[in-house]
Amino acid sequence: MRSRRYVGSPWRVLVVALVVAPVVALVAGCAGAPAVRVQQLDTGVTCPSIGRMPLPADAPPATIVDQRLDAEILRWLAAAGVDTRAAAPACWVRHSTATRLAIAPSSGVSVGVGGGSWGRSGSSVGVGVGITLPVGESSRRDVALTIEFIDAARRQQVWVGTLDDTLRAAPSDAEIAGAVDTILARARPVLAR
Repeated sequence: MRSRRYVGSPWRVLVVALVVAPVVALVAGCAGAPAVRVQQLDTGVTCPSIGRMPLPADAPPATIVDQRLDAEILRWLAAAGVDTRAAAPACWVRHSTATRLAIAPSSGVSVGVGGGSWGRSGSSVGVGVGITLPVGESSRRDVALTIEFIDAARRQQVWVGTLDDTLRAAPSDAEIAGAVDTILARARPVLAR
């Protein structure tokens, strides 16, 4: 009598592999998601009205990306019910971007699952799970976006949110909107009335 190498149905191995593979892929895909870093002054200051912080007279001209970021930030705040047209706003908003050269893996992690059966009645089953890890590097320019709220009366920073590696050097409107939404969604306590 031949001894069996596995216990139970040969299809059980295939089912287990098909359940494990998506979990591995999900964990691998979530590992690189950028997180918002937030700092907030604990004084209970809220910003029911917000305006763009006045620039000094000797400030360089605003870039096209800066103008698009300003417009999207004010659009988001207005949509959230914040008064963005007050003559003397309670808070000012400003943003800054920092560009850096980032070294990144040339390809992402991938997971593959395969299975098959052979023999006269499919009595032999084989299952394989393969994981490909990135080899090599490539460089890219990443832009970190920081949005700040400043108490206009006291001229003190009351909230700062930063999202690293969020924009390309020439971001699309969708990328700008996504980055602004990701950061300002965390600003709700400061925007509460």
